[in-house]
Amino acid sequence: MKLKRLLRMSILLIAVGGLTACGEKKDAGSAQQENSTPHVFGQEIYLEEPLPRFVISQSVKLPVSVRNTSNFSWSPSSDHPVRLAYHWFDNDGSKIIHDGVRTLLAEDLPVGATTKLSATVVAPPTPGDYTLRLTFVQEGVAWFDDQGAKPVEVSAKVEGQ
Repeated sequence: MKLKRLLRMSILLIAVGGLTACGEKKDAGSAQQENSTPHVFGQEIYLEEPLPRFVISQSVKLPVSVRNTSNFSWSPSSDHPVRLAYHWFDNDGSKIIHDGVRTLLAEDLPVGATTKLSATVVAPPTPGDYTLRLTFVQEGVAWFDDQGAKPVEVSAKVEGQ
């Protein structure tokens, strides 16, 4: 009885090990990733209407039209999702807000495709004249504008309450 049980366990271990080994393609997958085309970050972003009045720390929705000019599909739900975001710069050109609120894509956006978004933007906490830069970010990978993709930059006045 013990011999049969031991034999079954050995067969089971060999079978599981064989299935695991058959399913593993780490070397082939790694080689394929190394040989794959590197990502080219491209974007076209258009404001659908003029900027609204900004009040300090106020959240506003901006209607925008976007086009994927990258060489890869933008996914809102992958390990490294692509999202619309922004930076704020002061009059001296210093970045005062780097990680703006993210606006999610509703679905994958293939290369060359366009969609409309309602971008959420939160104004800086102090009144003044600023530049708002809209750009995409692939989370955990790169900001598109840092990779040479042309962002949208617009002057904005932020008023006190």
